[in-house]
Amino acid sequence: MSTTLIIGSLDMTRPDSPHSSRPPDARREQAVAVAAELFLKNGFDQTSLGDVIARTGGSRRDIYGFFGDKEGLFEAAMEHLVKTVLDEHVPQSIELDGRDIEADLTRLGRAFLKRMSDPVLLAVIHRFVSVAISRPHLGKRAFEAGPLAFQSRIGDYLALCNRRGDLELEDPYTAATIFAGMLNGAFQTRSLLTGETGLSEKGIERHVDMVVKLFLHGAHAAR
Repeated sequence: MSTTLIIGSLDMTRPDSPHSSRPPDARREQAVAVAAELFLKNGFDQTSLGDVIARTGGSRRDIYGFFGDKEGLFEAAMEHLVKTVLDEHVPQSIELDGRDIEADLTRLGRAFLKRMSDPVLLAVIHRFVSVAISRPHLGKRAFEAGPLAFQSRIGDYLALCNRRGDLELEDPYTAATIFAGMLNGAFQTRSLLTGETGLSEKGIERHVDMVVKLFLHGAHAAR
């Protein structure tokens, strides 16, 4: 799947109509979408305002008016990536199947890992890891939209199971953090460091099945 298909639905080609005929909001949105694509692909230093302008048909005056400077454009582009990529890859809800908690968590875990193996999502995460050192507020926003949102939704589900009496968890939200960490395993670290996911569909299924069983039933030493 290409980066363009995921991070923007706007037409990123140079417009046929005069730039000034487009509403300011549309011009700003297009500049953000194009900049997000370029920053993601080339990084901050290797992307110039001229690159963005060449794709949007705008002007430096527009960029400075909308964003202040290149830094402002970069931050807007990173926020765009959070909204259109990270938010979309976090499951928005957990569909319950009666009282079958194991089936619910298995379905959620498989969907999550399949999304996490998407090369575009991994590229976005890698970009946020690199920018978070100097721009921790952007890293925090990415964390809140991605990992924290996913853990919170699992926590809500586990808390519901607690209230129904189907689970006995002292702290459902801490348990959700543990479950998410078990799902991630070393996959994300390996992908960020090596660029390889190593996740086949069968591998995802085996991993998630083991995680869910360990999470719900634990491991018992042989006697």
